[in-house]
Amino acid sequence: MADNPFDLQIMISAGESAADRAALGFATAAAAAVSGSRVVVFLAMDGAVWTLRTKGLKSTVPGFKPIAEFYDILQQCEASIEGCSSCVERLLAYETASREEILRTGVRLAGLAVAAMRAPGVPTLTF
Repeated sequence: MADNPFDLQIMISAGESAADRAALGFATAAAAAVSGSRVVVFLAMDGAVWTLRTKGLKSTVPGFKPIAEFYDILQQCEASIEGCSSCVERLLAYETASREEILRTGVRLAGLAVAAMRAPGVPTLTF
């Protein structure tokens, strides 16, 4: 298998109804990225909601930053943030604004196969 550009893969499937798990996943990713690890965050299922600009603006989990602040930290550390393409498309199905207006800056859409192919060579944590 080719060398992988990442040291850690974080998969977040927790959405708004499990914001505590999502916040823990984002906090873990941010801590690793700030520490110098090359991190990729993959948002799938209910976790795809965090790809939307309108979500995660306020903290709903005591002791944790809002998801939007974790996004900023991850982007400053040049972490990669990917959204499951079919999960995001499901969210966008009823939106009238353009994808660029709705999705957070820097989110790349990818199929689940991309995350699955990385898993054998990259430690993967799920939240």
